[in-house]
Amino acid sequence: MTNISNAFTCPFCNVTYKLEEPNYGALVLYFDGGELKSASEYWYSRDVNFDDALKVMFKKCPSCNKTVIETLGKGDQLKDEFTHIHPKSLAKQFPEYIPSSIRQDYEEAYAILHLSPKASATLSRRAMQGMIRDFFEVKPDTLYKEIDQIENQISPTVKKTLNAARKIGNIGAHMENDINTIVEISDGEAEKLIKLNEYLIKNWYIERHDSDTLMKEIQDINTNKQDNKKKH
Repeated sequence: MTNISNAFTCPFCNVTYKLEEPNYGALVLYFDGGELKSASEYWYSRDVNFDDALKVMFKKCPSCNKTVIETLGKGDQLKDEFTHIHPKSLAKQFPEYIPSSIRQDYEEAYAILHLSPKASATLSRRAMQGMIRDFFEVKPDTLYKEIDQIENQISPTVKKTLNAARKIGNIGAHMENDINTIVEISDGEAEKLIKLNEYLIKNWYIERHDSDTLMKEIQDINTNKQDNKKKH
């Protein structure tokens, strides 16, 4: 029985579940003597000599029953190449009350995460700037100055983190003084910026929306109770 210890969060419904049968399965495809063959995931993890292999993973959410399909390569040509087949990325589906431009930058940053981490980081930086401008209604300026404008409305830790993300995003947006100097950004590092945007969306937009909804519901309850009292 397949039993993978790490949990997985469904990009369709945001439910987290354990990757294990019957909600997880993988098949390895490879050429052997000119013939395409298949093998188990266990075979893929062993030290087997072959030119190239492709592991196809299926992750079916037990909550919404939707399936995530991904591939992972191994061998000289495909080593560590990772591809999202369905959906195109693991970007969360956020509510429509979050500005579409922010959702689009966030989703695109996720979609190109493995293809170009540097470009992904740049898009994450842009999404972050869009949130600061929209949520706090700051006057558009440089991102550095915009973060300063909201320093009294955020914690020192968040301000420091926003500035760190701004600088990381700059690596993808601006060329170094010496054009031969290449500063790389890894998939994992770019993904941290995506997670930061998810954190900001949740703690700014979603928390405000949920709070406003709760307050209105309680006020409506009181209005109904008072109206009923007047009728009796």
